[in-house]
Amino acid sequence: MSETLIDFVTDCYKAGKSHNEIRVVLSEAGWSTDQVDDVLGRFVDRSFPVAIPRPIVFASPRLVFLNIFYFLVLYLSIFNVVATLFTFLDQYLPDGLGRMAGAFYSSRSIGEAIRTYLATIICCVPLVWWSSRIISKAMEETKQRIPRIRLKLIYLTMFIGACVMLGNAICFIYYFLSGELGLRFMIKVAILSTLTLGLFTYYRVEIKQTETKA
Repeated sequence: MSETLIDFVTDCYKAGKSHNEIRVVLSEAGWSTDQVDDVLGRFVDRSFPVAIPRPIVFASPRLVFLNIFYFLVLYLSIFNVVATLFTFLDQYLPDGLGRMAGAFYSSRSIGEAIRTYLATIICCVPLVWWSSRIISKAMEETKQRIPRIRLKLIYLTMFIGACVMLGNAICFIYYFLSGELGLRFMIKVAILSTLTLGLFTYYRVEIKQTETKA
């Protein structure tokens, strides 16, 4: 938040200007709606000789750590679930050229190939649920501000998802032009697309609610 903008709003309150008057002036000056809402949200909308600041509640280090841990186990869970599914596909379905090969293909037994993936899933999936519950409970009890780190990690997740969708589109066109489209590839595209759209849907509401508050 710009100190110049905060000082300007403070001076406006001293001059007896209202919330709406300040909002109109800032909007006409080119400040975005989010910036205006953010700075006005720092002060109480009440007639008074001076500006009345609202208390600023910062996220505790515990809440920041919990959010980092939550996304760590979330990424591990997602990767290992996808790797498990892809391993089954590579083992039992041929590619577009009829080959039993692929990034997740192994000459070992399928049990050995997915053992590590399953161990990670069994450990991390419950931790995703647990950390999510702890974060929600801490936010409700303490009324703390949503940590910026969470919003950044959500956007990082959305960015990775967008890259996955772009990669799906590029690979689909490449294999289509080369005549190598196969059932295995189509199933993989469906898995990644469904997972990505699910993440977009899940976090879309939270982004709208917290973006101007974090």
